[in-house]
Amino acid sequence: MWASKKGIPVASQNVHFSDTGSLYLQSHLLPATTECLDLAQVSRIYQGIYQITLCAPTGSGQSPIQTLADDIISVFDLGTTFSDSIISCTIVSVPTLFAGITHCTTYRLPLSMRYRAHVI
Repeated sequence: MWASKKGIPVASQNVHFSDTGSLYLQSHLLPATTECLDLAQVSRIYQGIYQITLCAPTGSGQSPIQTLADDIISVFDLGTTFSDSIISCTIVSVPTLFAGITHCTTYRLPLSMRYRAHVI
């Protein structure tokens, strides 16, 4: 939703996406083991890592991709909760930007954070 408002294309897992030749994001959900903490064994705690990989053409400089990373970090800040009528998901770690990787014609900057969601 945030990316579409900014006009930034997002490549989601297992969905066809053609490289735009410009700045875009890749969305990766890396789930961990689901837990159940209640005696009735009906509630679920979903947790894992949400990674957003920022992708830009090689040679386009660090500034545009770093500015976008800073914007994303502010959206997914520690303690931020996203909710609908069924589930609430909370960011439980500080979003961390890792070292960039150059691959062919794309510079990729991984940004990861841990999440936790309770479903009763």
